[in-house]
Amino acid sequence: MIEKIVSDIGDTVICDWCDIEYTNSDAKGGILFGEKSICPKCMPKALENIKKFKEEEFIKAVCPDDMTFKDFVMTIRGGDNTIKIITLDKGENISDIFKKQSN
Repeated sequence: MIEKIVSDIGDTVICDWCDIEYTNSDAKGGILFGEKSICPKCMPKALENIKKFKEEEFIKAVCPDDMTFKDFVMTIRGGDNTIKIITLDKGENISDIFKKQSN
């Protein structure tokens, strides 16, 4: 059985690498790597690892120099400020579930 929990987090912005909150921060910079928002503080180490493993293709967006990390993340969200948590019963395969939902 699938259980889906949706939680609206409003304008809360937290780095997906270090878990530091940027909701009230004026810090500028950051990147979107895959589905992860990486803050200005973590960005140098993240870019080092990304280059090391040749994963540059997964950088989806780079924060403009004049934009705060918070505004960057809020722009990426495009108004969808929800976190979705999906739980499965033991033995269920997530790939099979998504295939069923797309049919």
